[in-house]
Amino acid sequence: MISYAVGDIHISARRYDEAIVVCKNLAAENPTLPLAHDDCLSRAYRGKRMYPQVIEEWKIRGQLTGDRHGIEFASRVTDFALRLPAGARSEFSALED
Repeated sequence: MISYAVGDIHISARRYDEAIVVCKNLAAENPTLPLAHDDCLSRAYRGKRMYPQVIEEWKIRGQLTGDRHGIEFASRVTDFALRLPAGARSEFSALED
């Protein structure tokens, strides 16, 4: 779990690229650890406004934990974002701030 702590420190310091590297390694070493996907990778991706990747990590977490509501939520967010007009999609990213 040291890798998670390092990733968390990078996220807190807004060093998202470094956090993504650490969190990807954590997920690769512990592929069934929901924390690696939901709390580590998704937060780092969110910091970089990489929303498709955030949603994918939410889905992975839902699959790992059996949380069908989490999977459904991630799917609904994807559907919502895809229905936005092209010019409004940039506004979607501002909702996370």
